[in-house]
Amino acid sequence: MLNVQITISGDKKITEKLKKMGASFDDWSETLHSVGDYLMDVYSRQAFDTEGGILGIRWQNLSPIYELWKAKHYPGRGILERTGALKKGFTMNVQPKRLELQNLVKYAYYHQKGKGVPQRQIIGVDSSIKTKIIDYFKIGIHNKLVEALK
Repeated sequence: MLNVQITISGDKKITEKLKKMGASFDDWSETLHSVGDYLMDVYSRQAFDTEGGILGIRWQNLSPIYELWKAKHYPGRGILERTGALKKGFTMNVQPKRLELQNLVKYAYYHQKGKGVPQRQIIGVDSSIKTKIIDYFKIGIHNKLVEALK
């Protein structure tokens, strides 16, 4: 095990600011909430609005027979939106260093992986989503530095 200890002596005001800055990097809750809110919108709204296009792979069309049945029984509802449960099934849990997003609807996994049904990805991260997440962290880092140096 490697132990590193840094001792800063001198100006007490600067020392306290540096300690405060270091401590602020232990809690990313605010940034993770922002990322989570963004991803919740992507997964629970944009993915459905674009039928997967926002995630990089459009969902396979419904079979012609099922499409006719669905139009009769659930008019105007899109792919994966028969009852709306899947769209509403996303949850978010934020901890200081962890963000968990999941869909609690039991059949979400089957659609995500294509197990027994055509694969229709509802969760994913493409390059544009990754860039947006990085942007949130850049803002978070900036805010932490500004706050520590006040």
